[in-house]
Amino acid sequence: MIIKLLKNIGDKHFVWALIVVGLIACNHSLVAQVHNNGVLHINENTTFYVHSETITFGVSPETTTSKNAPYATTDGKIMLGSGATFTTDGTAKKFVNGYAGTFNTAETTLAIGDNLVYAPIKVTATTNNVLTNKNVHATYFNSVPPSIAYKDALVTAIADTEYWIVKGENAILSLSWRASSSLNTITASLAGVTIVGFNTDDNEWQVIDSTPEPGATLTTGFIKSSNPINLADYSAFAIGEKGVDCFPIVIASNLTRTWDGSAWDITPTIYDNATLT
Repeated sequence: MIIKLLKNIGDKHFVWALIVVGLIACNHSLVAQVHNNGVLHINENTTFYVHSETITFGVSPETTTSKNAPYATTDGKIMLGSGATFTTDGTAKKFVNGYAGTFNTAETTLAIGDNLVYAPIKVTATTNNVLTNKNVHATYFNSVPPSIAYKDALVTAIADTEYWIVKGENAILSLSWRASSSLNTITASLAGVTIVGFNTDDNEWQVIDSTPEPGATLTTGFIKSSNPINLADYSAFAIGEKGVDCFPIVIASNLTRTWDGSAWDITPTIYDNATLT
């Protein structure tokens, strides 16, 4: 694994407690496996870059970055190279409370959360490149989504427990939910569950075409966007309910039209009764 600190590591009072296994120093890079067993904070204007292998978490870690809402480009980030992954069970704060991202174009799980809630997302970017800083990065907030009252007509409800900020290149997103998401309070069926995004131009939450992944229930699961999302259009993402298409209601006119075997006496409409003779 190559670990690279871009710019400075931030305020000196932050304590590092890393175990780096298989360390090789070369040109200001490290080849190792990272295991955080204490406090790791990435401050503003700083990127912690892990080129390959895994990032794991100890018994009681504190892995954080600066984390603003609304989004600030200066926030610190923990970034994965194309060969790097997170490994975690998500318990006891074994995740990044802040911004985590990837330079990979294959589907990558970002181990993010807030408070004691692990809320990973999966991203599949259309293009990523570490040399040109093309990437996808995200953070999670265990709180009410911003401007939740401003909804497009197709959005019937939004879960008021959580939201994500996701920035970078266009990407397919998979958002997760859990029992604490309380989806059963906004919908009675998985058919109504959808990703919603707050469109900054229209100043409202909008439905993003998406489908629950296999195995999902109203208690736990992932929902995946059908197409890559232009992340620049949205300041936040959440899980909501969309209106379900229904067949139109047809009311009979109580008028009878007769078919004599060759023609109608008067051409019927879908509202008329029909008699065949």
